[in-house]
Amino acid sequence: MARRRFTDKQRRAMYKKYEKGETLDEVAKRYDCHGTTVRDSILAIGGIIRDRWESSASVHPSLHLQIRREYEAGQSTYDLATKHGVSARVIGKCIRRAGGKPKRATPQQEKPRWATKRNVNRTWQWTEKEDALLREHLPLPGTRRSRLGGASKWLVTHLGRTKSSIDSRIYTLKHGRRLRQVKQCCVCGVGFEPSTITKCCPECCPDYRKVAASVASHRRIILDPNKKNHKNYEGMPFYGGWNHKKKGGSTEAAVVWILTNIGRPKKGESLNIMDHAKGFVPGNLEWATAKKQVNNQMFRIIAQQKHLIRQLTAQVVRLEAAAIAVEVRSLKEFRLQKAA
Repeated sequence: MARRRFTDKQRRAMYKKYEKGETLDEVAKRYDCHGTTVRDSILAIGGIIRDRWESSASVHPSLHLQIRREYEAGQSTYDLATKHGVSARVIGKCIRRAGGKPKRATPQQEKPRWATKRNVNRTWQWTEKEDALLREHLPLPGTRRSRLGGASKWLVTHLGRTKSSIDSRIYTLKHGRRLRQVKQCCVCGVGFEPSTITKCCPECCPDYRKVAASVASHRRIILDPNKKNHKNYEGMPFYGGWNHKKKGGSTEAAVVWILTNIGRPKKGESLNIMDHAKGFVPGNLEWATAKKQVNNQMFRIIAQQKHLIRQLTAQVVRLEAAAIAVEVRSLKEFRLQKAA
C-alpha cells in the first residue's frame, strides 16, 4: 500500500476519532491507509498515542473508574467484558488501572462460555455445604476409597465435579490429608511425594536435569554423524549401558553414576571427557570449567590423530590384501597361459 499524505485538517479529524476510543487500525480503515500512517499523522500535529495496554484494551481510560465501580457493585468480569466487547482479562487490567483488585472466580459467579467442566473445576474451591454433603456419604470403614456406592453418580451430577476429584476430597475429609504416593529418589534415596517430578526429589531435580541433558547431548554428538560437532568426537566409544536406545541402557543410570561418583556440578562447570581415546565411559569423566576444557584441547587433538592413524592403518591393510589377491590371480592366469 502506497504511503499517503494527509492535510492538517484530515489529521485533526483522525485524532478526534482516535480520542473517542477508536484504534489506529479502525481509523486507518476509514482513510484507506495503514495504521502506522495514522500514528505518524497524529504525532505530526502534536497528538498523543495511547499506551499499548490502552490500545489493546479498546476501552477508553475515562471508563476505567466506571468499570471498577460496576465490578464492585456485583457485576462479574464476564458481564462487563460482554458489555464493552472485550475479554475478561482486559476488564481485569482496567480494574487494576483504576486502583481496584479483581477477585478470583468462585462457583457463584457466572461461568464463561469457554469454561468447560474440567477447567472450572480446577479453580473451584470446596465450600462448607459441599463438605457437609460429602461427609454424609463417607465410605464405611474397610471399603475402597474409590467406590462410593449408589450415591456416586448422584454426587457427580449434583456437585458438577469429576468422580476422581470427589474421591480425593472424601479422602482428605476422612484422613485429614491428601492422598499421595511416596516414591524413593533415584539419586539420594530419600522418600518424597511426587507432583510433576517422578524420578528424583525436588532437591536433586535441578542437578538431575542438568546432567541428563549433558549425557543426552554427548550421546547425540558422538553417535550421530549428522551432528555439527561429530567430527570432533568421531570414533569415540560411548558406554552402552548409558545409551537408552540399546537394550538394558538408560540415561537415568548415567545420571545416578555421575552424581554418586563424581558429585554435583558447581557453578560454571560441565562434563569433561578426560581421555578422548577411552571415550564417554565410567571413570573417564569429571566436572571442569570452560577454561580447563580449552586447555585440554591438546588431548582431544591427540586422540583424533590416533583415531586417524588407526583408520589409515586399517586402510593400508585392506590395500595390501587387495594387492596380494591381484598378484595371486595374475600368477594363476600366467601359469594357465603357459600350460596351454
